[in-house]
Amino acid sequence: MATSEVKMYTVGVIGDKLGIKVHKVQYILKSLNIEENCRAGHARVFDPKVVALIERELKARNERNDEALRARDDKQMARDEMLLAREKRACAREERDQQAAVAREGRAVAKEVRDRQKAAAISERARAKEERDRHNVAEEAERQSRRELKARAKEERDRLEARDKDEKARAKEAKALALKRVELDLQKKAAEKAAEEAVAQ
Repeated sequence: MATSEVKMYTVGVIGDKLGIKVHKVQYILKSLNIEENCRAGHARVFDPKVVALIERELKARNERNDEALRARDDKQMARDEMLLAREKRACAREERDQQAAVAREGRAVAKEVRDRQKAAAISERARAKEERDRHNVAEEAERQSRRELKARAKEERDRLEARDKDEKARAKEAKALALKRVELDLQKKAAEKAAEEAVAQ
């Protein structure tokens, strides 16, 4: 009766078959506590079941590594997204600060313009008031001059009227005196005539 031969593998052959280095095969064997099936001289040999077990373990480790890498990538991506969000917030805050600074500068410029306009308006009102005051002073001086001229004219009229009254009074007195003299002359002549008539009789 023929017996089937079981193919055995050394650590080096297992590494070549699985495409990994010998020390990695040795590490997996040690971590799984797998003993050799037998020895061929100094070399340890293993049956195909061990090779399949090592292959499954290697695949599982690769999957865990891939998962760990994906988790690390996800974590790095989350960290990158967080940093990007933080940078965006910082940019937005910087932009808001710049806009606020521009707005403050605009308000400061507008306030300065308003202050200048207000100062100019105050100065203009002061000049206008000064001009009105000068005009009022000039008008008052002119009115005072007219009042003085009217007063002097009235004084002159009063003086002339007084002189006219005085002259009229003197003329009236002279006329009355003349009439008195005429009356006296007439009385004298009448007396003389009466005396002559008396003498003639």
